[in-house]
Amino acid sequence: MNIGLIGLPKSGKTTLFNALTGMEASVSAYGAGSLEPNVAMVQVPDPRVERLTAMFESRKTTHATIKYVDLAGVSSDAAAKSHGLPEAHLRHLGLMDALLAVVRAFPNETDGAPDPVADLAAIDLELLLSDMEKVENRLPRLEKSLAAAKAQGREALLMEHSALLKLKQRLDAEQPLRGVELSPEEAKAIRGFQFLSLKPMLVVFNV
Repeated sequence: MNIGLIGLPKSGKTTLFNALTGMEASVSAYGAGSLEPNVAMVQVPDPRVERLTAMFESRKTTHATIKYVDLAGVSSDAAAKSHGLPEAHLRHLGLMDALLAVVRAFPNETDGAPDPVADLAAIDLELLLSDMEKVENRLPRLEKSLAAAKAQGREALLMEHSALLKLKQRLDAEQPLRGVELSPEEAKAIRGFQFLSLKPMLVVFNV
């Protein structure tokens, strides 16, 4: 499983990454302006696997693994201009199976008292805007294709069109796509878009 850590600068995101992985990634990456993510693979301990290995005298034991991807914070200049997530981060997030949003819930000398509700709303908004852009770019082209398509090729296009209209309605209401109901065929039709707010997300309030 691939899990992407996201959060605003100085939320403690990289500190959590280090705690989860045992790594020693720099926690001041936001000041360097680097957009390269920190990446680590972690084995999932499971006593059942060890017992099965002993029972069957297996020569090789393979544990489940989680790949954590910590998207480095933006530079201080960029953070002052925009409270959101850089485009490079959004592209990385598209490859993740799930998201882990880290939200600052502790005071610091630079930013003062925390506002976790506003920070989480800012993260959610970036994900929604990314998804809305994909839907709005695709729908006009899809409708042109439908108008020109022959009967044999219309079924797949109609399924994609139906799914995108459901997503657009949800996004217009400023709601993440996780709650939208799609048929298996509709879900398959939009799988390639890698919609961010459709991914499972765990929120960690860093105190």
